[in-house]
Amino acid sequence: MPPIGARARDLANAINAYRAQNGLPAVPLSAHLTHVAELHARDLPGNPLPADCNAHSWSSKGPWTACCYTPDHKQATCMWSKPREVSKFNADGFEIAIGQPGVVSGYALDSQRAVDLWKSSPKHNEVMLNRGPWANMTWRALGAGIIDSHACAWFATELDPVDR
Repeated sequence: MPPIGARARDLANAINAYRAQNGLPAVPLSAHLTHVAELHARDLPGNPLPADCNAHSWSSKGPWTACCYTPDHKQATCMWSKPREVSKFNADGFEIAIGQPGVVSGYALDSQRAVDLWKSSPKHNEVMLNRGPWANMTWRALGAGIIDSHACAWFATELDPVDR
């Protein structure tokens, strides 16, 4: 597993700072989930999605199974299972993703801007703060990836295998 880079750490720190502001504990940074997040953040900008697929979709242009995550969430397991498929993280993961469609590569989305965008999206905010359908889950691992104009964060209820 490659070492976790500064941009991933910055994004994880921004998420955990926001959690702390809301009285929640920090979620440990996971090398495996960060790998998943960075793969997806690289996949998203170069592979336009069909109209019925959202940003949790994965293209067919990588060492993974292509996945069209639809707004009705009927294909949710194709996203939740990605940590098992592309890393040694043997549990489901839950992603929040943000991108600047149409922005040329090289545009740097910063960590705080990504968190601010997620905060303004009720469903993404619920994941970060364990609210709504995520209220009964305890996040034990966090993966963060921010590449150019796209950011992905992955949350899991299981510890990273290296932390067990």
